[in-house]
Amino acid sequence: MSQDEDLLPPTITSGNVAGVNTDNWNTTAALSQTSADAEIDSLSGSIELRLNPLPKLTAGLSLDYYEEENDTSYTAYNPQTDQFGYIAQDSPRIKRIHKASKKSGDNDIHYRSIPFDKSRRAWKLDATYRLMRKTTLGMEWRETTYKYDEREVEESDETRIKVFLSTRALDWATIRVSYLSEDRDADNYEPNPYSEYYTRSLPDFILSARPFTLDEMRKFDVGDVDREKFEGRMNVLIRDDMDLMLSAQYENKDYGTSLKSGNCGYTTATKAASCVTGPTTDSALWKVTTCLFRQFPTTITASIQSVCLRPIAIDVDQFIEAHSRLSRHLCLLQLGDPSYIASYDFDSF
Repeated sequence: MSQDEDLLPPTITSGNVAGVNTDNWNTTAALSQTSADAEIDSLSGSIELRLNPLPKLTAGLSLDYYEEENDTSYTAYNPQTDQFGYIAQDSPRIKRIHKASKKSGDNDIHYRSIPFDKSRRAWKLDATYRLMRKTTLGMEWRETTYKYDEREVEESDETRIKVFLSTRALDWATIRVSYLSEDRDADNYEPNPYSEYYTRSLPDFILSARPFTLDEMRKFDVGDVDREKFEGRMNVLIRDDMDLMLSAQYENKDYGTSLKSGNCGYTTATKAASCVTGPTTDSALWKVTTCLFRQFPTTITASIQSVCLRPIAIDVDQFIEAHSRLSRHLCLLQLGDPSYIASYDFDSF
């Protein structure tokens, strides 16, 4: 994948704004290169073997590989002013420009693109066994190795094991329950591997007491994590042309960090996040607050996921109208917070 379109000037503003002469920034002469010259190469492949060794047993083995190489390089440098950085916005907060006369922490500008490279190697073993008529038991075991360039870790290993049971023994419902265990171990965690892409890497730059991030923090996509998840789903046949799907889940995540959840977090059925406040520095009352990773250890949710209408011998216009009216009455039910109650008179269809 490549892109080499012509780049636009950093701004279209003219004149002096917030002490910056934008006439030196509103032409392509303010760019270090006139085109993107961006390229990302990727390679992927997979192979799968399916077996049926017993009448009631199906098994599979799959191998998966993915590699991504980023060959994009851009430096935000204005040869007209001999300055690194760019015009962030045409307002008093215009400055994203590194000044040679001010080489302090609050002048730390992200001025070079970061060439994120990564690769993934994985194998998965799965099996399903028919316990009885319309009831199956399944298992998946997946091992994955991730490798990164320019990230907080260079390599991580992830083990995922999932067990599930599905039954259609009831004529009026389908029930699925599952348990997932995930364990990811990463190598030495570097909180800030990006210094060379910020102006702090330039000669004679003076670092301030303000940290880039807290050393104890972990980004949820690469850091260590132990995760457990129980999930249940039920499809109920309400009548011949309508079914209702209900789901509930319990999820526990441990990122191995000593930081505790703050008061600015929130929980929904699909994501849980919290803000974490760090200690003050010696030089100033500086609070580092971020939502980089999901820190609520336990999430319990129950929800009405969807209502599916099967238009059997029903007028299309009536179907669309009925589905629209029903959609307005669906809501998410979160355990412990019964502030929302959904009801719908199905006989009105």
